[in-house]
Amino acid sequence: MAFLRNDAINRVNLHSGIQALAQGAGAIFFLVFLLRAGVSVPVALLAQAAIVTGRFLLRPAMLPIARRWGLKPMLIVGTLGIALQYPLLARVDGIGIALVVLVVVASVGEVFYFLAYNAYFAVLGDVEHRGHQIGAREALVSVVGIVAPLAGGWALATVGPGWTFAAVGLSRRWPSCRCSARRMSRSPVNRRAPSARRGRR
Repeated sequence: MAFLRNDAINRVNLHSGIQALAQGAGAIFFLVFLLRAGVSVPVALLAQAAIVTGRFLLRPAMLPIARRWGLKPMLIVGTLGIALQYPLLARVDGIGIALVVLVVVASVGEVFYFLAYNAYFAVLGDVEHRGHQIGAREALVSVVGIVAPLAGGWALATVGPGWTFAAVGLSRRWPSCRCSARRMSRSPVNRRAPSARRGRR
């Protein structure tokens, strides 16, 4: 099991498992909580669509930002953004400014986080063990995905949305990816990829 010898990628996979726990315990109830907060079904669905649309519109701006600032700051901004959306979700009370702020923060945080995370994983991973490392990550995420909704539902019913979403937000700030920053900082960054166009054909 040589693919487990990469300590950096193991830490990133641990980070993925914790993110999956937060996703399953909190994000799965996103739509339900909006409905209980007095947001109508069409507006709640529109809010989720607006988050995805915002991610799509912001994506072209990510490459210049990544080239200027690097992946680590992008990942930090994204992690803080997706963590902040859960306390904001708990503050939503019908259609208002809190809902608008939630949509904006979620869009920005998610586009920063997921693009940087995928690039981060590619840089830190081993080419010869890529499939095994991704498989280990997905296996962990799948197991956590079974338990997380049960834990999230219990927490919402027991301690309420405020404490539950605060805990989810804190867990999404888990800094395990930061432990890999030293190795990543030594990885060369190519400003141009002349073979990329040929690879698309």
